[in-house]
Amino acid sequence: GGINSFSFLSLKPLEKIEMGKETRKKPTFALRVLVQERLADIIAVDVAGYQSHVEINGSTLSVTIDKLSDTANKWMIPRIGRKAFRAVAFEILYFVGERSLVTRGSDALFDLTPLEFHKLFVPLIASMGDFDAMSNWLEKTEVLAEADLKRDASKYSFLEHSSSWDNGDSDSNSSPNSLRKNKSEEDHFDSRTIT
Repeated sequence: GGINSFSFLSLKPLEKIEMGKETRKKPTFALRVLVQERLADIIAVDVAGYQSHVEINGSTLSVTIDKLSDTANKWMIPRIGRKAFRAVAFEILYFVGERSLVTRGSDALFDLTPLEFHKLFVPLIASMGDFDAMSNWLEKTEVLAEADLKRDASKYSFLEHSSSWDNGDSDSNSSPNSLRKNKSEEDHFDSRTIT
């Protein structure tokens, strides 16, 4: 019991992950929650309401959102997480409903059961990297979140907690070069087909 029973709420990395020859810090539950909240707000504010084309061809529904690549760039979604960001955004629009997201914002997502919410975000959270990559991403997007998101970003402010975090050495996955994507990825990034 004692303090250890609440260690999952800590913002400090407690466990390490062996990845080949590298050892990385495992993201804590608290850090993953902060990242999920930020991503939920991004999808509700910057993705919902911006579909530019819907096409139905037989049993295939194609939805195009022109702003999706710009949103991923604006929010510095890591290159490795771009496909997951697109897939999760479309899944959320389909599952929760675009109208609910536009009218209620991320509260429409937060009304889901914890299991539903978690299932929607698992692929995206997994693609966001280790502790260092997630904490660096939160820090880099903090000012933008406070300026652009309609929720009170200070509720989950990285900067308020950053002095208590052990960030260690930055990861190569969080470098600006890792945020670039190749042209073929860009060409297919904004369209999702559901059959």
